[in-house]
Amino acid sequence: MITSDQIIANLKQRANAQAVEGMARFGVRPAHLQFFPLIKHYAGDKRNFVKKAVNWALRQIGKRNSHLRALALECAYEIQAMDSKSAQWVAKDALKELQAKEIKD
Repeated sequence: MITSDQIIANLKQRANAQAVEGMARFGVRPAHLQFFPLIKHYAGDKRNFVKKAVNWALRQIGKRNSHLRALALECAYEIQAMDSKSAQWVAKDALKELQAKEIKD
């Protein structure tokens, strides 16, 4: 049986992943670097909308400039090394986009 504490914890995880995605998408500064640990943390989450939000956040941060792209690629490679199918998907999809595009500063 699911307790109310588990439901609240679940909602907090969802909100965190979606907030990171939204902030990355709309260019909140100067805190881009603080999102990488959160992205790594939630990359292994099995819920579809969480892994999509994490993937989107990683890709959006990586598209900001060449410095953040290099950091996003490094983060994606670290996520790729995780033992989780969700993390593997996040890394594969992010790497596909970040390696394919040239970022103009």
